[in-house]
Amino acid sequence: MRTRQPRDSNWYALCYLDAGIVHRLTRVLDTLFGGGPGKSGVRTGETELRVHAVGFKFTVPRSSVRHAARAGALARSTTGVHGRHGHWLVNGPPDNFVRLQFDPPAYVPRRPSTRFLRLAVHSLMVSLQDPDGFIDAVGPSSSADSP
Repeated sequence: MRTRQPRDSNWYALCYLDAGIVHRLTRVLDTLFGGGPGKSGVRTGETELRVHAVGFKFTVPRSSVRHAARAGALARSTTGVHGRHGHWLVNGPPDNFVRLQFDPPAYVPRRPSTRFLRLAVHSLMVSLQDPDGFIDAVGPSSSADSP
């Protein structure tokens, strides 16, 4: 079961599923640690995008978004926030992905989860309840990407 999209048209909620032990456990743990349904997602503002997930907060200027499009599904066993070599993934279920590309890159703030490093973000994939609405709100788009 997917959670409902809040009425705030600037908020795009992260997907959460109740099916499968990994997804149920992720949902419960995220909620216990201050995230979860209704608290994890992306807020679009006039000048910036703010991504919120448990242990991860990221702000990027809208002017840095060069590409926003649907992306294919990923491996079913991965959930959470993952980053490597400037490419980040924020997901619950393995579908409804949007790929954002940034130029110039944005930076994740120094936090314990990043070992206090200021890490570049060249691209971000996020699984959202309303990926098409989010793409329309963000602007630059093209046809769907492959995974």
